[in-house]
Amino acid sequence: MAQKETDFMSTLPLESERQLSPAQRWALVPLSLLTLAAIALVTVDLPIARACAPRDWPDELHRYLRSIEPFATPYGQGMLLLALIVILPNLKWRVPRIATAAIAAGLSADVVKLLVGRQRPKYFDMASDSAADAFYGLLPFLHDGPSLKSFPSAHTASGVAFAVMLTQLFPRGKWLFGILAALVAVQRIEVCEHFVSDVLVGATVGWLVANTILFQPRISAWFDRLESRDADSGSPTSGLGLVSDTGTDRKLAA
Repeated sequence: MAQKETDFMSTLPLESERQLSPAQRWALVPLSLLTLAAIALVTVDLPIARACAPRDWPDELHRYLRSIEPFATPYGQGMLLLALIVILPNLKWRVPRIATAAIAAGLSADVVKLLVGRQRPKYFDMASDSAADAFYGLLPFLHDGPSLKSFPSAHTASGVAFAVMLTQLFPRGKWLFGILAALVAVQRIEVCEHFVSDVLVGATVGWLVANTILFQPRISAWFDRLESRDADSGSPTSGLGLVSDTGTDRKLAA
């Protein structure tokens, strides 16, 4: 387990994290994201929402961002995981953990939406003095349908969790996966579905859910047993965090 945590944390870009304890490293990312979300709430949430509200951004930019959105949806994620199974069949037992993290992150964000009501930017009165005015109190449940379901972004939560899991499997792709998750967040802001603080909190949810599935002892052990079928079937790798780029390249070459 310690080896798996070390492998995962080595994919994070901050060199200073190597000097922190495991607990500090685990908390650094969500604390940073939540701090940025609080700052965004009182600074850039409303200006950026106002800039996006006219929906007069270039069509090509809109289409490009829209093409990235499936990275954070069950449809797009399902197709990518299907491609993984077809191209690298020895990794098929890794798919359940990846899919579980992505789906659980999105559902977790949806649960928060039922507990904290916040109006989406496209329904919000941009003449308001503060983006905090978009909050409509606690426990909205299904009241007003999707209009009060801005906080947090479920797309971003699912995309970040998916990116974390893919990074664990394919470390070389960490920047690509991170950029795709970030573009999903930008797309949700550009179409006025979410404020900046919504996507930052969504990213926090995704990161926490993915790391819980990776490192919570009981959950991780269950998936480890499932993934050990790779070793039983003759795969040269076992355990989600132990797949190397060299091994993957060797499979592709074969």
